[in-house]
Amino acid sequence: MTTLKDLGEKNVIEEIARIVGMRVFKGEVLSYPDDAKDLLPKAPRLVVNIDGYGIERLRLPWRDSSDVGWCAITGSVSDIIVKGGTPDAVLIALGLPPDYPLLELRKLAEGIKDAVSYYGVRLIGGDTNSSSEPWIAVATIGFTPAKKPPSRKGLRTGDYIVVTGVYGAMGVVALKGVEVAGRYAWVVEKTKRPVANKELSVVVSSNYRWITASMDVSDGLGYTLLTLSTESGARILLTKPPLYEPGLVDECKRDMECVIKTAMSGGEEYGAVLGVRPEGLSSVLKDLEYYQIPYRLVGRVVDGEPGVFYGDKPLTFASWDQFKGWNHGV
Repeated sequence: MTTLKDLGEKNVIEEIARIVGMRVFKGEVLSYPDDAKDLLPKAPRLVVNIDGYGIERLRLPWRDSSDVGWCAITGSVSDIIVKGGTPDAVLIALGLPPDYPLLELRKLAEGIKDAVSYYGVRLIGGDTNSSSEPWIAVATIGFTPAKKPPSRKGLRTGDYIVVTGVYGAMGVVALKGVEVAGRYAWVVEKTKRPVANKELSVVVSSNYRWITASMDVSDGLGYTLLTLSTESGARILLTKPPLYEPGLVDECKRDMECVIKTAMSGGEEYGAVLGVRPEGLSSVLKDLEYYQIPYRLVGRVVDGEPGVFYGDKPLTFASWDQFKGWNHGV
């Protein structure tokens, strides 16, 4: 079995560059193997993000290394999209043990290649390191024409809460465990390679005047709602559940309380939560429908202390913590 120690750092980098590819656009000067890259701006405002993951933490029993590569890119790109940015380029840092199999590196690179192709971005550089535990960090650079990208802190009383995406699959993983979750084909299908909706960036950037706050759903829908509520100092009152997977009804034996809790738990769905002013709601919904982005109007921001309520009950849910693992007490 060939390992990274057999290749050496230079050849490991060459292997990734060969599989994923690195494009240079007209007018750009610096390219691989330079240690820096120049980019020509495509809009007035730059949006950047970096996300890091322990590779084994990203793995599920039905995810191979190529799926891990896909998920790492998706997680970073999603944070750009939800702020109204169009992702343009990614940089990747890898920490891998010397005895890491070359075959697994190639699979990881194939998944990265699939993701950069799908999201229309390009790999422009990165770094490799020796590490006792494998990890990956992805930095994404995007551009937005929005004069004021929505933050996490902008919710105001009267805002509508719009949730894009379909929920429940990762909630089954969080609440039931991977052994039970892996028995359901729909759970495996939805969690193997989650997808961030590329067109959402256009909706957000076109409606930035009306969208007061936004956040992607990477650590669980309930966690996202609670974070927006806390950061904004605003109470969120839900009147409808989000869109949820049809299989969740049978899994919960038609108990709607179970459906809602499962849909609120989990993570890596990469939908979005948007706070929208009443006067701009029709414009936002019209654009979501035009781009065929699944969504549901789930509630409003009301007077009261921060928190997320469904009717008169505060919600509880499970979310992912990088150090604690699944946290069921949120």
